[in-house]
Parts: sequence; C-alpha cells; structure tokens
Amino acid sequence: MIHKNTSLNFKYLALLFLVLISTVSFSQWQYITTKNSSLLMTSNGTGYYYENTLITPSSGYKYSISKTTNDWQTDFFVAQNVTGPSPSGVRLTEMEFINDTTGFCHIHGATDVIYGTTTSAVLWNNPYQMGGAIGNFSFLSKDLGYIIEFYSPYNLSKCIGNYSITSIPTNQNLNYNAKIYFNNDTTGYLYGQNSSTINVLVRTNNSGVSWTNQLSDTNNAFNKIYFPSDQIGYIAANNGKVFKTTNAGISWTKLSLATTNNLYSVSFINDTIGFVGGTNGSVYKTIDGGLSWQSENSTITHDIKKLYFFKSGFVYAVSNSGELIKRYLQVGLKDQQKIFQDLKVFPNPATDQLSIEVAQLLNESSFSLYNINGQEIINQNINELKTQIDISKLAKGVYYLKIKNVNGVQVKKIIKE
Repeated sequence: MIHKNTSLNFKYLALLFLVLISTVSFSQWQYITTKNSSLLMTSNGTGYYYENTLITPSSGYKYSISKTTNDWQTDFFVAQNVTGPSPSGVRLTEMEFINDTTGFCHIHGATDVIYGTTTSAVLWNNPYQMGGAIGNFSFLSKDLGYIIEFYSPYNLSKCIGNYSITSIPTNQNLNYNAKIYFNNDTTGYLYGQNSSTINVLVRTNNSGVSWTNQLSDTNNAFNKIYFPSDQIGYIAANNGKVFKTTNAGISWTKLSLATTNNLYSVSFINDTIGFVGGTNGSVYKTIDGGLSWQSENSTITHDIKKLYFFKSGFVYAVSNSGELIKRYLQVGLKDQQKIFQDLKVFPNPATDQLSIEVAQLLNESSFSLYNINGQEIINQNINELKTQIDISKLAKGVYYLKIKNVNGVQVKKIIKE
C-alpha cells in the first residue's frame, strides 16, 4: 500500500526531475525552430508569429497569426483575415505583446491602424486610427501606449483606454527608421539618425510634451534600448558598443565589447545580468552590469534581432531569418541577495579610503574597481573580513566596485570626492 504522503513525494520528485532535465539541457544555446522574423516570445514556451500571403492582385493579402504554448512543438492559428484590394496596400507589418495575452499589431495601408488584443490574439479591439504612416509604437499596458507617425517633424500619439488619441508634435526631425521606447508612464526615448546622419537619442519625462537631447554619436547607430528598472538602462549599438545609464537616461556611458559586431538586441533580467545579440549570431552575456562580457556560441549564423530574458531564467533569441534559439541561465537572485545581505561598502561617497566588510570569507572572493569607461583600475583578493582600498590618487567621479565569490557577483556604484 502506498501512503498519500509517499505518493506526493513521488510526484514532487518527478516534477523536480523534469525541472532539472529542462534546465540542464538548456544550459547552452539550443535550436528550437524556424518561422520568420516576426516571431516573438512572451514567456517560457509561449510565443506568436504572423504571415502575409498574397492571394491575387485583386483580392489582396491574407494575414494570419499563429501561437504556441509548448516551444513550437505545435502551433495553431489564433486569427486570420483577408484584406485588399491593393496588393501593395493593406498588410500586417508589426506585432508586439506585453504579456501572454495582451498585444498590439500594426496594419499598414492607405491609413495605418493599430489594433489591440487581450485575448491571446483571438479577438482584436477597435483600432487606433492614425492620420499618417506609423513608424513605431510602445505600449506599457492595454490602456496606455505611444505611437510615432512619419511626419516632418515626427508626431507622437498618446493612446489612453477606449481608443482615444492625443496628438503631441515632437519637433524632432529623425529619419523614417527612428524608434520609440517608454519605460514608464511619462519617461520615454526617441532614437535614430537626424538630417545630419548623426545618431541621436532624445528623452522626455512629461509624456512627450518636451524632449531633450541626451546622447549623440557619429559612428555607432543606436539599435535597441532596454530598461530593466527605471534608473538602469542599456542601448545595443553598432561596432560592438553598449551604452548604459544609471540615472534614468540623463547621462550615458559607452561600454566597449571585445568585438566589432553590430549589436541589434538587448535584454536584462535585472540591473546587472543580461545579454546582447548582433551580427552573424553573436551573443554576449554580462553578470556585472556590463563591466565585462562573455561571448557565447549561439549555434546560428544569422543576425540576432530579438532577445527575451524571462524571470524563469530562460532566454530566447530570434534571428532576422526567423530562427529561434533558447538557453537557461541559473540566476539565483534570492540566493545572491542572501549571500550579500551582510556586505558593507563604506564610506560612499569616499575621499581617501574605501572599506569592504563581509560577514564571512568565502572561496574565490575578490573585488575589482572600474572607472566609468569600464577600465579595470584595481583587482585584489579578499582575504580578511574587512578590506581597505586606497583611492586617494584616483580622480574625482563615478566608479563601479565589483565584488565576487564562488556563489555570485555584486556591483556597487562608488562616488569619489
């Protein structure tokens, strides 16, 4: 006779075994499927993609949306439509989801339209009808989003519930490839090339009423921006460059990777752990907020245009040819917080001496101090519970202290006065 508790233990062990198998098997990047470049993921195992198929010149295009909940082992149509009559007119050109069920799609035609769904793309709501061609959009919830239209200068439309639109001129003359990104209700970014072919990023903190130029670069195009929190943000750029902000986009620091590959995608699970992807399947991982990067074998050779890093620890990458790859990263956030909860770094700001105090000594404990450009200035093992660092000869400014041991990494911002 099997007791009830024994049966529960068997179930628990079986579940644990499945979790271990899934995480171990995805410790490195593995190929999942190939669809097309519209493919996107909304959580571990769940994703969407769309297709446009020309029926005849007189009847126009048929567009369809497919969904999976098991990593594309199977997928099914959730929406399809026939539009026309112009073969060069109406078609689905962009789709984004903010969770498993809520998403938005851009239908391009004589008049561009944005549709929204809260039913996993089964039903699409009445559209945001735009006056001109849509360039890009960024939605924070089903009731709040921002859309950029191709005017000269650009026009920003704020969408608030019930499909009402407030038009806000941006007074920003950027090319047609400019992109919009909002990381909260009021703070957003518009980035692209201006008329002088200079790459610029402008910022608003009042829902687009006014904009300030926060970053410009002659050589490195800004391809993708991502904020894991309100204060910390990253930009994937050309020529192996990543830009980082620690003050909500007011100022940016250029981080250089050991590559000249263009970087097209970026995603972080928290302020310090994330990935960037780029040319020829290149992928780079950081666990210290961009101070150092590790190249990874993605198993594909096409450009990686999308990255999704979910709280479950699973990471997905999508190439420009629609290839989907996946890996698992053991983040251990709760364990890391416990390890470093007794860590003290003081004083901060500091003038002459900086102290590191730990509750216990662990194997492979060390620290590195980096300047704002990501250059390592000091590297030293931690052999005592309290370690003092002489910073008297360092220039005034911002530095980053990376403390690591066998169990994890912690990065702290240091001010030298």
